Amino acid sequence: EHKKHIEAYTHAFAPYSDFTFISLWTYNTEDQIEVSSLNNNLVIKFTDYITLKPFYSFIGTNEIKHTIDTLLQDAHQKGYEPYLKLVPEISIVSDAALTKHYNIKEDLDNHDYVISARHVVELPENIYKRKKYLIERFKRKYPNYKVEIHDLSKKETHKKLIDVFLQWEKRMHKDRNETENELTAIKRLFESAHLWDVFAITISVDNKIIA
Repeated sequence: EHKKHIEAYTHAFAPYSDFTFISLWTYNTEDQIEVSSLNNNLVIKFTDYITLKPFYSFIGTNEIKHTIDTLLQDAHQKGYEPYLKLVPEISIVSDAALTKHYNIKEDLDNHDYVISARHVVELPENIYKRKKYLIERFKRKYPNYKVEIHDLSKKETHKKLIDVFLQWEKRMHKDRNETENELTAIKRLFESAHLWDVFAITISVDNKIIA
């Protein structure tokens, strides 16, 4: 029931993965995410995956300095992390004077994956030489591979994709404590997939999904 309220804010901007409703819903594995509005900006209280401490973020372009000051003050009073994270660039560049008041850092570890569709199709040698080589090697090794699209609202798809996750977990020598949050998020997505227009793209070899 929060979807339409949240998207009333987010649809005014380019899609940012941390603020998409499906991401907010599926990764809210401990029911700790809280949402609010401040100066007609959308405010989210997240929990840091590593420190497990809450922190604030927001998306919007209204009264940015007052919004930041209010959130930092509230974070200090409540003992939350003493900074804001995952703030979209559009919110910061909307007020050029912010750099005079705050220590603003680009967060490379939390960049969205924005990839040129044309580059993916053409794979220009000067940019994707290594990727192109790996793709051709894969095709030679597995000439009978198949690429398929799966409707995530169908339950027969769920077990196949969970099996792929478990294979990845084993191959990467991941402990379940490390992957529990991801696995729970995937299951939450499956449980609610009938509400969204979502799908998965898989690669199969010998009728077995490998990715």
